[in-house]
Amino acid sequence: MRINIKGNNPITSEQFKKVIDDLNAEYAPMGLKVKNMTCYVRFVDESGTTVEPIKNGNEVIKNITFKAVIEDKK
Repeated sequence: MRINIKGNNPITSEQFKKVIDDLNAEYAPMGLKVKNMTCYVRFVDESGTTVEPIKNGNEVIKNITFKAVIEDKK
């Protein structure tokens, strides 16, 4: 499923969370919930110009993984 999130102002974390919560609510009757997401983030500078951050001349790619863990207390 592809979802485009756009706004005239910078998107807040609360707005992003609402998207996930709304998807979970909408698809709950089908027994579905959000498992993974792939996002493309666009940035604007202080003047409102869309910019792409780069590192060492390359596009910045971040992988963020949330895992359920159990600590071995032995």
